[in-house]
Amino acid sequence: MNLHYPHHPTHKNNLMLVLITAAVMLSPADGFMGTWKQNLAKSTYSPGPAPKSATYIHTQDGDWVIQKCEFINAEGKLISTTTRFKRDGKEYPYTSFSGAQKTITSKRINARTNEAIVKYGTEKETVRDVLSADSKTITRTITGTDTKGQQISESQVYEKQDWLAPTIPPKF
Repeated sequence: MNLHYPHHPTHKNNLMLVLITAAVMLSPADGFMGTWKQNLAKSTYSPGPAPKSATYIHTQDGDWVIQKCEFINAEGKLISTTTRFKRDGKEYPYTSFSGAQKTITSKRINARTNEAIVKYGTEKETVRDVLSADSKTITRTITGTDTKGQQISESQVYEKQDWLAPTIPPKF
């Protein structure tokens, strides 16, 4: 038996093992990291209005979460923000899409759920992000009251845009 033959089954198994190991090592340990684009057809806003688009990019720097947002509001205005916070239950400064300086307190509930409290004067929102089992979707629910005392009830759906690991194994 010639083990050095390039099409030998052992070589295919070794190649598959290397590819799977590389995909696992390159995949972020935190499933929330990456680029997320809002699916407006699956999202609801009350009181509204809904934006025309929203994209979040989540990265990490040690314990810090860096959240970059690009948002086109209902009037068509592009708004970009960057916020840094930790998921340690402490308050951190937060700039909203309106430009208001708020605070955010974030904590990890489990590997697939994060919860944050966003405050600004009398406004208080609870933001709960749930990562789907396949790590392809985040469902964000926002409840609370705005500065006018109106109830907020939103369900926002975000879809992963940047996959490092293939979802279908390569065929040989």
